[in-house]
Amino acid sequence: RPSPPAIVSDALNPEDHLLEKETRDLIRTFQEHLDGDEEAQLVLLGLADGLRGQDLRSSVDLDQPALDYAVKRIRRRLRKAYPNGWAP
Repeated sequence: RPSPPAIVSDALNPEDHLLEKETRDLIRTFQEHLDGDEEAQLVLLGLADGLRGQDLRSSVDLDQPALDYAVKRIRRRLRKAYPNGWAP
């Protein structure tokens, strides 16, 4: 007896959907702490999208020293906002 055909779906399962929503909410919260620093916000979004290295530099149109400085600003502001670390 043949097996039923496999159903392939691009839809997220409920757990993945919740994780994706929580990630978007977290990024939005972190972006609020970067208000006024558009470069840092773009870098944060690129990192959240999984971009690294040359792909990240290209997407935010920064050279390596400028990217490093944007990451440093992100870390500094988030450490100030969450001195004991971030917890959900």
